[in-house]
Amino acid sequence: MINVHCRGVELIVSLYLLVLLVIFALFGCASTYLVKFIYCYWVKKQIEIRYVWWACLCAFLIIPISLLSQWLL
Repeated sequence: MINVHCRGVELIVSLYLLVLLVIFALFGCASTYLVKFIYCYWVKKQIEIRYVWWACLCAFLIIPISLLSQWLL
């Protein structure tokens, strides 16, 4: 078995895992805001549009991050 240590590959894998962690966090954030919106709508009988906007912002931030990660990595 040959052990090859290449710091460049380890760095790319680390950056890729960091990008995946950020994307996962943004998905979680978007789903949290949607749950808050549904709670306000069903329980409090109020429509809080700001939760939808924050969820959309989180969802739209995923697109450029994933495109940049595919282009740079």
